[in-house]
Amino acid sequence: MKADIQKYEGIYQILTNIAHSDDMIRRRKDREIRAGDLSPRERQKEQADRDIAFVSGLKECVSFLKGLLRKGIARLEKATAR
Repeated sequence: MKADIQKYEGIYQILTNIAHSDDMIRRRKDREIRAGDLSPRERQKEQADRDIAFVSGLKECVSFLKGLLRKGIARLEKATAR
């Protein structure tokens, strides 16, 4: 089982790095929100905007990764068809 999991270590590292980058941006926005003099309603709007940006960033990164994986699969299929 360990060998099966290790096959996907590269993909796991990519996803971890994607999430880490977006999480750092999200945390910075959290600090900005806490430091701001906002009404409860304004704070909620800023938090919602922060979350939308976070999820959008993850979605873009996952789409990029999907494209890379599809290209990799195509290359493998081409190489094994020879």
